[in-house]
Amino acid sequence: MKVAPIQNNFGTGEISPLMYGRVDMERYKAALATCLNFVPTIQGALVRRPGTKYVGEVKDSAGQVRLMPFKFSVTDACVLEFGENYIRIYTNRGLQLDSNGDPYEITTTYAEDEIFDINFTQSADVLYLVHPNHMPRKLSRYAADMWSLDDIDFTQGPFEFEPVDATFSSSATAAGSATLTASPTLGPSVTSIANNAGRFAITMSFGGVPMTADWTSLTKLRVVYGGGVAGLQGDFNVEYIGSNTFILLGSTYAAGYVSGATIQPQYFSASDVGRTIKLKKPGTGAVSDRIVTITAVTNSATVTILITTALVSAIGLLGHMQLFWDDNGPSAACFFEDRLFFVNPPSAPQRVDGSQTGDYENFAPTESDGTIVASNAVSFTLNSSDVNNGKWLFSDEKGLLTGTDANEWVIKSASYTEALSPTSISAKPVSNVGSSDCFPVQTNKAILFVQKSGRKIREFHYFYDVDGFRATDMNVIAEHLTESGIKQMAYQKDAQQIVWAVKNNGGLVALTYDRDVDNLRAGWHRH
Repeated sequence: MKVAPIQNNFGTGEISPLMYGRVDMERYKAALATCLNFVPTIQGALVRRPGTKYVGEVKDSAGQVRLMPFKFSVTDACVLEFGENYIRIYTNRGLQLDSNGDPYEITTTYAEDEIFDINFTQSADVLYLVHPNHMPRKLSRYAADMWSLDDIDFTQGPFEFEPVDATFSSSATAAGSATLTASPTLGPSVTSIANNAGRFAITMSFGGVPMTADWTSLTKLRVVYGGGVAGLQGDFNVEYIGSNTFILLGSTYAAGYVSGATIQPQYFSASDVGRTIKLKKPGTGAVSDRIVTITAVTNSATVTILITTALVSAIGLLGHMQLFWDDNGPSAACFFEDRLFFVNPPSAPQRVDGSQTGDYENFAPTESDGTIVASNAVSFTLNSSDVNNGKWLFSDEKGLLTGTDANEWVIKSASYTEALSPTSISAKPVSNVGSSDCFPVQTNKAILFVQKSGRKIREFHYFYDVDGFRATDMNVIAEHLTESGIKQMAYQKDAQQIVWAVKNNGGLVALTYDRDVDNLRAGWHRH
């Protein structure tokens, strides 16, 4: 006898063919084989998808475009259209126009293949934008048709942990303009050049003795004269392989070397104008620290600097370079306990930096007299057995939550009675799923992020019964819907709580989602 039981709940939404026949599962009773252009509600009903409104065509439909929210008051918000080297603004269901009636546009330097890797956080009318290939920037709104995009002018730092592998000497100590030279400036003689997997391998002579530590730890070199060999001149990233030999990374080997190449360490490049250096006299306390700014680059070892506070000495100065720069920006940012936090510049994977309390663009690690107080900037490294690149940061009552490409972490004060500070830091991995580059969404009590493979959405949520976080697989009953990978997500709060996800193949899927203390209500649908 054929039986057709009544189904009065569709809250599970569409399930995977792998789940067909699983009548033993409670959620199977509320499931659908196909949920297309319908929305399973939190209450269990199935309703038609709401209609859409055509607002306008993006600037270039042939290229990739990313939409970002910008909410500048409780009742007012807009949508930002990021494309190749531009931002446009949508408000009141249409494009924001300028005084000439043309679309208002903000010029950027974000290439098309970079826009989906931009991470952001907001404070009132300022949106902080970060990308590993760019200096951190802030997008400020002054009026509906008056915006500005500027590099952040940090008061101090953050600075690299280790000093530059050289000793600097300045031509002056008084405030004003001076010349700063890094040494060693001229290298030893080149004795031979060989082919190393299609790249130049340069062997140098130090009079028969091994290279000094200053040389072996260098990561960049400048070949001033290459003995007439094509491709053997200019600045190179290098790798020291022992026996007084460097490999010139990115070079293409060509025969015909005639002796006479001149080598310099490459400390500076033209893009360093505006970058700051923290100088310190070796052997003295932090009170001797001085911040100088590069105003011109003479060559790879010599720059013009602006001294604002007189230097302690004109010789023997160690230098810490400004950490964030044009090709070394952080990958994620957020606000936590009234500090602006960044994570993971390319040169320092797993590094986390937090501003001074209430002063979001000041990363000074100490007071002017060298003492450390609780409100000073915070800098530390996520200690892990693997090198994990940071992907996201979010603020939570349990701490600063961050995801890397291998782990999920909780960062907080080491004391239950204090806020996070330079002297009170605890950073622990709590799961080991790993995240993709897709920007997560934050719901009421959870972070929904895309797993490193790009095919699963995970719920990073605190559970009271285990007093810890779990990274729950939200695709376990509908893994087929996200097979092509997820490119971008957005979270809708009303009237239903829905996570919308754009797939790499252009498809649109969604997850009706609600989590309280005891229950999870989640249903998948596609559109």
